[in-house]
Amino acid sequence: MTPWGFLDVIGQVDTLIRVPQRRVTMSQVEKLEQTVERLSPDELATFRSWFIEFDAAEWDRQIAMDSEAGKLDKLAQSAIEDHRAGKTKRI
Repeated sequence: MTPWGFLDVIGQVDTLIRVPQRRVTMSQVEKLEQTVERLSPDELATFRSWFIEFDAAEWDRQIAMDSEAGKLDKLAQSAIEDHRAGKTKRI
């Protein structure tokens, strides 16, 4: 028995309990991560530029959808009220 007796118990439990082996598949994100890690510096710069533009366009699309759905109405109304109450300043 080791000085840490609980490790021996864990080892015994491990031999008694067998978890069936499952085939583990990589997620698309994991595959992308591995691919990005293998890019050359030039390829990484190109990817980074593309992704920044892609992400900005996705952000704009989401904001437009939220606006059309009325999800920003309370924020806009609050900003208008703050401005009318003199709580804003010209920048």
